[in-house]
Amino acid sequence: MAKRKFTLMPEELRKLRVIFETTKDSALRMRAQSVWMYAQNYPVAEILNLQGCSRTSLMNWVRGVQTEGLNRLEDQRRGGNNAKLTEAQRTELADLMKTYTPEQLLGPADRPLAGAYWSVSTVRALVETRFGVTYQSPTTYRQLLKESGFSYQKPAKQYKSRRPMAVVAFQEQLEKN
Repeated sequence: MAKRKFTLMPEELRKLRVIFETTKDSALRMRAQSVWMYAQNYPVAEILNLQGCSRTSLMNWVRGVQTEGLNRLEDQRRGGNNAKLTEAQRTELADLMKTYTPEQLLGPADRPLAGAYWSVSTVRALVETRFGVTYQSPTTYRQLLKESGFSYQKPAKQYKSRRPMAVVAFQEQLEKN
């Protein structure tokens, strides 16, 4: 069995213990305890079982503490909205969509579907040509439609099964009239 190369100084172990005992953030508490247990040579399988984390996560926390210190245990997510269009651009887009039709704003080459109605594909073309922004998900374009005051129309369900004899009888009736 390979010997662990990860060691923490007594001061760092004490700081981990303080983080564990004083923090109210349960995720930070779990990360601190996991790294502390790893530094105390607890078996990895036991740490994973007790903490309910993956081996990859545990090793990432250990590697982060080893390279960057105890601050690496803090949540690294940035948060916030990763919106590609600013609020002013969204307002401009809504005004354009309310004022003009796709035929008026988009040329024949840029207009994916001919028509006077805004759809996901026409909004996509307008956002790409006007603002140079592309979203990966069609859900974002639906959200832009909704923000602009447009509703999402679903086609009505139609009964597609037909009785061939009834169709023939109907056509005969039409010819007689």
